[in-house]
Amino acid sequence: MNINISLDKLITKYKIDSFYPQVAMRKKAEELLNTLIKDLSKDKTIALRGAGIHSDYVLNALDASNRKKISFMIDKFSKEKGEDIPIFEVDKIPDLKIDTIIISSFANRFDMAVELYNMQETLNFHINIIDLYSYFQLNDLNFQNCYYTDTEFGYKEIYCVRKQYLKEENLQRKGMLLEQLIYLYLYIKDFYYAQKYIIEYIQNNFERKEEYKQFHFELVSLLEEIEIQMHRREGKDIIINWMDALKTEELQDMPHLFELSKKSVFFDHAYTVMPWTSMTLASMMTNQYPIEGRLFQIKQFNRETSVFLDKLEKRNYKFQYLGEFKQVKKFAPAYRNKMIKKNIGYLPCCSYQWEVINTILNSERPVCILAHNLLETHTPFLNGHANLLEFKSVGTFMPQEISKNLTSQMNESKRYLDIQLHWYRQFYDNCTLCYMSDHGKFTRQQYTDNAVHINFFWYQKNVERNRYQKLFSLKDFSFVIESILDSKPFTKFETYIRLEGLDTYNKTAVETILNNCSMEEMKEYLQYTGIRTEKEKYIRNSQGDEVFYLLPDEEQNQINNEMYQDRIDSLRKITGDCFIDIFAEDFFVESRRIYNTVLRRDKA
Repeated sequence: MNINISLDKLITKYKIDSFYPQVAMRKKAEELLNTLIKDLSKDKTIALRGAGIHSDYVLNALDASNRKKISFMIDKFSKEKGEDIPIFEVDKIPDLKIDTIIISSFANRFDMAVELYNMQETLNFHINIIDLYSYFQLNDLNFQNCYYTDTEFGYKEIYCVRKQYLKEENLQRKGMLLEQLIYLYLYIKDFYYAQKYIIEYIQNNFERKEEYKQFHFELVSLLEEIEIQMHRREGKDIIINWMDALKTEELQDMPHLFELSKKSVFFDHAYTVMPWTSMTLASMMTNQYPIEGRLFQIKQFNRETSVFLDKLEKRNYKFQYLGEFKQVKKFAPAYRNKMIKKNIGYLPCCSYQWEVINTILNSERPVCILAHNLLETHTPFLNGHANLLEFKSVGTFMPQEISKNLTSQMNESKRYLDIQLHWYRQFYDNCTLCYMSDHGKFTRQQYTDNAVHINFFWYQKNVERNRYQKLFSLKDFSFVIESILDSKPFTKFETYIRLEGLDTYNKTAVETILNNCSMEEMKEYLQYTGIRTEKEKYIRNSQGDEVFYLLPDEEQNQINNEMYQDRIDSLRKITGDCFIDIFAEDFFVESRRIYNTVLRRDKA
């Protein structure tokens, strides 16, 4: 069952998208694109001219069989190979024995065509050249820009339209704005608020009341059919909801999840190894530590590099990761979801939930799918029913002081995520549901419990609730999933949690640190290793600075207290000395700037 096609047909039937004709044109263009590739002979070699965003959209629009027909991408400046389709420079075309080149660019298509025609004349060879936008024109589809322009919407568009709707006094314009708002909610697959505003539209007797009444009836019928299909699954599917940067105490701000956690297998003392998303993901996939396992060297997660993926494959599970493209591309192509595109960051949580269902219903194998929800619980704290929006970008450092407006926005976004997860849960009655965070919210010290203590619990119908009090490391995530698959109690608890942190290596983050931090604050972003037991914490950074805390107090450093020297020596031995030489690893070229600054000031 393709739920996207079913929903699109319903929206088109009742012209719910009438204010956004460009979306319908894009869908028509993608249908034509697939027809074009399908009609080309199977034994012909096909290449795309261009390896940028235009070709990314083309490849994402192709179904699996058509995508396999694309043998090469041709780009003027690129010398690197694509991850699954090789990229060659233009002057290599005569050697590649290409039969057809499809020009994907809109703005540069004529220049590209002239270049190819001149090359044929000069070198005396023949290639079938297809200008994609001329092909669209021949099929009565005329674009004034790239076919995908202004066809993707999210929380910010909803926020603006909703604000206009609430302030509009003219009834005719108010009805039109409400139609736009309903479509935008349907676009991001927020059916909770879409239905709320459809009912509001009907109750206010706006112009297309009868059409919306019938549309709502058929929409509910479609959702009921999807629910029936989901409940017919064998009960082996696993859905992992990753709620980025959700602090442990914030769970109580989410009524549905908080109540569900009381009925679940709950890990009270769950800790991440390192409070960075990329390294948390790598640790979960590999059962390794960031420094000790040199996780920064892993180029791709596949069966050979990932213990987690190997365990799933051995049990005939299909795995997919839904999240930001820069995380998605770390997985081998088989584990990537087609909806995740290069030019888009994180999507609304409801878009991920809808795709979870779509993936499950289109798989004959049991599915394990990880939906990485970030926009709502991490900066920028966006949501689909916001009263205000203050933060603008993903990845921004948390401010030292949080304003009243930002606090309100953060709470709104948590509630919104909770509402969406609650609404979608009706489809998951026959699934195992796992909920987790990767770190808390912190401004500096990355090893405090505020940063590394995480939410982690899983729920399955007919499985008794349990509350584990022992220490659990997210590094052992795959063992939890394995215990679920094998229907066995989880036993891999730790006597201590190993904490490891890499040097800050992102260029933008390094710039922020250098421009805004004191020397002592800069040291917080250096490499560190340490141990967290039930009652104490020992941390040492790469410059030899040490802290020893008697928990829960993480303010008083007891490292020089004579009473604890034997215990500190014991923890030093357990921690070991496995720091990375960042001056020997090009991965840390930006990190060196912080070291050079700190060392220079220390010497001064």
